[in-house]
Amino acid sequence: MQDEGLKEANEILRKAVPLMQRLNIAPTPYNYGVCYEYSSNRTPKLNKLMDATIRTLGGVPDYLTKELFHQFVIDDSQFNNEHQDKIEALIEASQKGSKEMQSSLDELDDVLKKSKRVLDRADRQKHVEKVLTYLEKGTQKAIQSTVKFNESLNVVRYEIDALKSEIEALKNNVELDPLTQHYNQKGLERYMYTWKQGAEDDLSLMLIDIDRLQGINKQHGRRAGTSLIRYLGKLIKDANVQNSVLARVEGGTYALLVNELELSQATGLAEQLREKMSLQKIRYKDTKKEMTRLTVSIGVATLIGDESVSSLLARTRVYLENAKHRGRNRISSN
Repeated sequence: MQDEGLKEANEILRKAVPLMQRLNIAPTPYNYGVCYEYSSNRTPKLNKLMDATIRTLGGVPDYLTKELFHQFVIDDSQFNNEHQDKIEALIEASQKGSKEMQSSLDELDDVLKKSKRVLDRADRQKHVEKVLTYLEKGTQKAIQSTVKFNESLNVVRYEIDALKSEIEALKNNVELDPLTQHYNQKGLERYMYTWKQGAEDDLSLMLIDIDRLQGINKQHGRRAGTSLIRYLGKLIKDANVQNSVLARVEGGTYALLVNELELSQATGLAEQLREKMSLQKIRYKDTKKEMTRLTVSIGVATLIGDESVSSLLARTRVYLENAKHRGRNRISSN
């Protein structure tokens, strides 16, 4: 990191830490990350949400800072499992320092309260001198702890910036979906154009969509929906379909393009995948309590004659919508 960047980070740090103290926000990595971003004034939407929350509640609850962290500091829809592991390791490593700082601040608060009680009944000079010595020791310990924690927060800031750079590099890969590392629609279309040249009514496309994903996001949170999207991609990939390409085309929708597979075979494969998904039991990571049942709707189409790539995609999407309208958790084909 260049000196210029270090100076800028320290300037923001000097604004973020007093803000947390003023609003009585605990010095956790999530809280710090959000307050740091807020103090930098780089994300207007975050600042607007923070300002509105502070006006309404007088502070920012921990559960909200965690959501804001994933939405504005590191958008978890843009990183893969490896990035998630790095962030979790970073948070765990920082947690000890934040607890130590909180402990020191709590001790300082006790020092101040005790000092005030002694001063209230002090009647001799030596009492005042003892209080001053007591205050000096207490504040010195808190200062040392704060300096140490500030240093660790700088490390957190630099690690976050490094992860952002990695994520940005992934986004620049025009054929990869940054959330799942499967192909995106551009990658899918490249294979469709290539395989179309030698196809003889045996190039089949499936669009596989998670049922009621919006409701899952609303009930269990966006991160649960994101995990479900990744999980569906893994299930499809683990099926090891020969001569196939898997792509995430949008939201909770995957495309499975299979070369040298006729319509009857493709619908049979789609039904196997649908049944496999419906048997899955999704549980919370911590409590192991069952969260939701994973069902999918699938549209299936096979290339007809000289049909264009865009036409095959559009036709398959019509069949997917038909499966949805017919009650979901089913397949529809031509």
